[in-house]
Amino acid sequence: MTAPTLPGLATPWITGQDVVVRPAVKDLDQSVLESAAGIASEILYALSGRQFNGGGAAAVVRPAATPYGLRPWGAGGLAGMGWYSSSWGSCTSQMMGTPGQYGWFDWHLTCPKPPEIQLGAYPVTDVSEALIDGVVIPADEYRLDDNRTLVRVMPTASSTPTQRYGWPVCQRIDLPATQPGTFQVSFAYGRIPPRGGIQAAKVLAQQIALAAVGQTNRLPARVTTVTRQGITAVALDTLDLIDKGRTGLFECDLWVKTVNPAKLVRRSQAWSPDIGRPRRMG
Repeated sequence: MTAPTLPGLATPWITGQDVVVRPAVKDLDQSVLESAAGIASEILYALSGRQFNGGGAAAVVRPAATPYGLRPWGAGGLAGMGWYSSSWGSCTSQMMGTPGQYGWFDWHLTCPKPPEIQLGAYPVTDVSEALIDGVVIPADEYRLDDNRTLVRVMPTASSTPTQRYGWPVCQRIDLPATQPGTFQVSFAYGRIPPRGGIQAAKVLAQQIALAAVGQTNRLPARVTTVTRQGITAVALDTLDLIDKGRTGLFECDLWVKTVNPAKLVRRSQAWSPDIGRPRRMG
């Protein structure tokens, strides 16, 4: 199970400088080209099933780890209630509760893996800083697994952690990350589209830029039939193209068909309420 990813396009696939080399647009204003590059990136990001959110985006999150290793299933006074009470990635052994104030409990405590958190973005490409209580955690005390999971590790079995071992399961979100009782992670994330996607974005941006200044372009117009001097031309309705997830440009639609043949709206993902959602700062 993974946490929901940070939504939307992380960075545009291309810039105005990538578009200006296309035919017929070199004399257009740079702002028009930049806008067209961003629009083309957004369109192809959506049509490709939101697989490629761009690269090099920066994120700062205030996450909370999921307490694990403790699964008490109540009987008696709290029958049927399951809850967490561990913190900071602690782990103990298996034990049996005794009758008393909270009734009978079968406490099953395990330590299946080191403490970890989901950063809420994918793919994470680099973790630049992790802070606990305002203290910088050295990079050799954590690792990144599966481009999404930050795992707390120690260099050796006898090492003393720089700050409390594990990841906090709660924090003072109202305080700056430099204060005690806080937890913050800064990282870069994003998936760069393949070469075909970059080229498709350039083609689409070129046509969007031409249309923006009223010049001849290849974008389909919403016309079904046109008759001139006894000759009738039939064109596909633009809305029909949109319904089918197409742009009307061969280069773009060929690439979209290749990477998203099932016309998925977004990448498949799973989520569990047991995984805390990081709060993004800024």
